[in-house]
Parts: sequence; C-alpha cells; structure tokens
Amino acid sequence: MEEVHFLLTVLMVLDALVADTLDRCRLGAGASSLRASGGFDGAAAISVFSAKRAAWTRSGARDGCLLAVLFGTITLVIAKMTM
Repeated sequence: MEEVHFLLTVLMVLDALVADTLDRCRLGAGASSLRASGGFDGAAAISVFSAKRAAWTRSGARDGCLLAVLFGTITLVIAKMTM
C-alpha cells in the first residue's frame, strides 16, 4: 500500500512539472508570435529572421503537443489509481 501512495505522489509531482513546462512553452510561443508579426521589431527584421523564427515556432508547437499528450496521460493514470 505504501508503494501505491509513493507512486501516486511521484506522478502528481511529475504532472505538476509537466503542466508548468507546458504553460511556459505556450507563453514563449505567444511572445514569439508577437515579434514575428512585427509588433516590436518592424518589417525589416521579419524578412531577415523569419525562417529561424518559423522553425522555432514549429518546434515549439511540436513540443507543446508532446507535453499536452504527456500531461493528459499522466492525469488519466492518476485518475485510474485513485478509483
């Protein structure tokens, strides 16, 4: 019984860390979108750095999806363990 409580605690901590990382990933993508749209840099900066920013945005979106799937999976495992 102690092993189950320990595993549940570890999963809850891991779930919180994944949720925090997912939030940070989404906040970072929002700031990047503002810069890429010319909100701060201007049109000249977009033409010079747009390929690098587009690649970072795709990578961030992929990482965000992976984190979301991981978060959902851990949450479902926690829900099953507590039933």
